[in-house]
Amino acid sequence: MMLSSAALDASVSSNVLADSPLALVALLAVAIAGGMVGRCAGQQQTYGSVMDLINNRTDLTTLKAAVARANLTAFLTTATNITALLPTDTAFASFLASANLTASDLLALSPDVVANLLKYHIMSSDVGRVGVVLQLGALGMLTGNNATLPTLLMAGKGGVRLWSWLTIAYNGSGTTPASLTVLATSSSAKVLEMDITAGRGNEVSIIDGVLTYWHTSVQQALASHTDLTGFVTGLKTNAASLWKQLNSQTNITVFAPTNAAVAAAKTNYDLDLAVVSKGAVSIVNCHVTKGMADLPSPAEANAVVAPTRESLSIQNYCTVTTPRNSSGVYFDSLGNSANYVYLDFLPVGYPWKPLARIHTVDGVALETFSSVDAYLNSFASSNSLLGLWASWIKTEPGIRATLADPKLSIAVLAPTTAGINALAISKGTTAANWLSQLNANGKKKTLFENHIVIPTLTPAELKSGSRTLNTYAGTAKITTLATNVTTAGVASAVVQLGAQQSVALLASSAPGFEPYVEVMFGRSYIYVITSPMVPSDVPLPTSGNGGGAAAAASPCAWLAMLLSALAALMVAAGRH
Repeated sequence: MMLSSAALDASVSSNVLADSPLALVALLAVAIAGGMVGRCAGQQQTYGSVMDLINNRTDLTTLKAAVARANLTAFLTTATNITALLPTDTAFASFLASANLTASDLLALSPDVVANLLKYHIMSSDVGRVGVVLQLGALGMLTGNNATLPTLLMAGKGGVRLWSWLTIAYNGSGTTPASLTVLATSSSAKVLEMDITAGRGNEVSIIDGVLTYWHTSVQQALASHTDLTGFVTGLKTNAASLWKQLNSQTNITVFAPTNAAVAAAKTNYDLDLAVVSKGAVSIVNCHVTKGMADLPSPAEANAVVAPTRESLSIQNYCTVTTPRNSSGVYFDSLGNSANYVYLDFLPVGYPWKPLARIHTVDGVALETFSSVDAYLNSFASSNSLLGLWASWIKTEPGIRATLADPKLSIAVLAPTTAGINALAISKGTTAANWLSQLNANGKKKTLFENHIVIPTLTPAELKSGSRTLNTYAGTAKITTLATNVTTAGVASAVVQLGAQQSVALLASSAPGFEPYVEVMFGRSYIYVITSPMVPSDVPLPTSGNGGGAAAAASPCAWLAMLLSALAALMVAAGRH
């Protein structure tokens, strides 16, 4: 919410002071000093209000016109206990030249834009809640120290605008105006005259420059904020060329994760942005996207497909979306979602000609599924490619909790819905009956565990030749054999050899389908197989609802059934 008067909400102000002890110390020091030094400096004339001063000075004509355009004339006529830093006509001329504007251009800008510029030059006791007005001359008592103070630009639509502070720097000795410099976000100004009384408890100082609150580059904006140091470190460590590019890159949006978000990524995912890794490279690149993006419009937010943002880096391409929910807009990626912390967070470029957008988020983007469980859970329907197996896993909380761990290094062999049904049918029953049998004989967990291979197995390793695999069900439970099986036009499959149920095919690549899914940047893999891997100590399904083992089908019958399942798999994959 934009400010319309000098007053700000008390809760916002108390938070500002809590976060900025230096500002509080400076203001308290001024209160103790009682403004004595400022008064000793003396002024030749006093005025009834800040607006009265502006009207009666011949070197503030551009400012006077800007005040009128910003609809602040009434405010500066009745304001009490404010400190105004007023740029001279010469200061405005220099500023306008650097911005490639004329005075007419300035007065043609939106009233809100001009108002924001002017509010950045005003400090108020309402902001500090200390109850004193700041006299710059009193800062001469703080030899060698700076005082960082809030301005009327403090509140914005995203909350507290942390870039809306000014620093009063003591740069010499004595109590003359030349002893003080005002430091803004991307400019500075020398104090020419200080502590002119302007009625109603107001103090005015005249400065030789226009104070600017926006940043000149994305790099400067990110580096200036203490809550983004983790992300900046990640950029410098894992995307040095991108970090350098942000010194001049325009027309982009950065979704900058806060330090808390970066710390959470290290705790939750074991991904440290300060260390070079495939995951860290992906994360920092995913947060810098093409095009300037404000909040989605209501039409965009209510669309079937949320607005999509593509990463700026071609080498580390990913996409994120900015949908809405009942709590507002959030930031979404394949493996993780995050809420916005500040909207319109750090301004880059002139307000009337922005160069980029920066928003902050409380989580990191993941271009990979965060866990095996997250991938399996994406198959909502039990009739989908892996839906039946995913629904079965949900009936075993312990197994599901294991698969939900993003730090886990495993390979999971996930049988297709068609394969599970085919196995049950070949034994004269249904998949639902077999699940009941597994519950009854207490072997369901063992069956699931036999599909979790430890440690992880890459696709290259899986297809490199025969090897014996260990699973959660025990050691040497599965043997893999690289072979060439051609069915439905698909070649170079891998045969999985188990103890009781002997063969399951791993489909090879086909248009629109990959037989494996990478989880957490290769920490784990999920392989799609055509039939469950049933170890010797788990009964195969039997007809009816009873338990117990049944005679195994002949190898030829098994192979015919699996080839049929593989064909069904490829059809289903094309639809998924």
